Order: sequence, then structure tokens, then C-alpha cells
Amino acid sequence: MKKITEKLFKQSIDAYLEQAIDEPIQIELLNNTLYLSTIRNINIIDNEWIKEFMAIPEEFRLNPFDISDSGDLYWADKRNIEAVKASIAKN
Repeated sequence: MKKITEKLFKQSIDAYLEQAIDEPIQIELLNNTLYLSTIRNINIIDNEWIKEFMAIPEEFRLNPFDISDSGDLYWADKRNIEAVKASIAKN
């Protein structure tokens, strides 16, 4: 993995985007780190994902892809969504 600074990335965005096809790139920001790479094998729904999804009680189970493109199982549980909505309503 190639590591670069945010400044270097901004100076040559096109070159680094092209390079990320072959080699992951780690971009160091002031307060964060970004990773740039291609996804060659998208296998979101595997046996582990199904096992965790089925562990959510049926009455709370939702399709997480309706909320998040990633299919993150956090969004598959109605209780989590209600907690987020309640937190937003407080603010």
C-alpha cells in the first residue's frame, strides 16, 4: 500500500486515481486517514452476513439495503433505526 499526504493527493488526483486501480493508496489527512482502492470481488452477502441477519429477531428485521448501499447489518435492525431517529429528534 502506498502512503501519501493529502497535499500530494490534491496535486495529482488523476494520477493517484489511476494508480489505485493496481495498488491501494492510503491518504493521510490532518485528523483522519482515507483508503483508496478498487473492489475486485464484491461479496457483501456471505454466510456470516446471513447468519448475523437471521440472528435479528424477525419482528425487528428489515432490509438494510433500503437504507444503506453497503448492506450494513446495523440498519437491518428496526431498534437501531428507532434509536437513531430518537437521537435526532432530541437534537
